[in-house]
Amino acid sequence: MLGPLSITTCYNATYSMGIGSFKLKAKEVTDSNETVVETGTYGVFVNNGVSIDKCKRIVICKEGNDSWKMHRNICNTDLMEHSKQK
Repeated sequence: MLGPLSITTCYNATYSMGIGSFKLKAKEVTDSNETVVETGTYGVFVNNGVSIDKCKRIVICKEGNDSWKMHRNICNTDLMEHSKQK
C-alpha cells in the first residue's frame, strides 16, 4: 500500500523530469450500492504549460468497513492513437 511518503516521492520525481501539472476532468460518475465508477480524461503539461499527453481514465472505488477505497484505476494515453492517424 502506498503511503504519503511514497506518493510524495513519486510526484517529486515526476516534477523533476519537467512535468508541470496534470489536469483531471470527470466526464461521468455512476454509483451502485458500494461501488462508484468515474470515467474521464487527464492531461499532462510541462512547466511552460504545453500539453504533452492526453489520456482517458477509469477509476472504480468500493465502500467497505465504513470507508471508500480505490479498487481499480487505469489510464490510457491517446499518443498512440494520434500517431496512427498521421
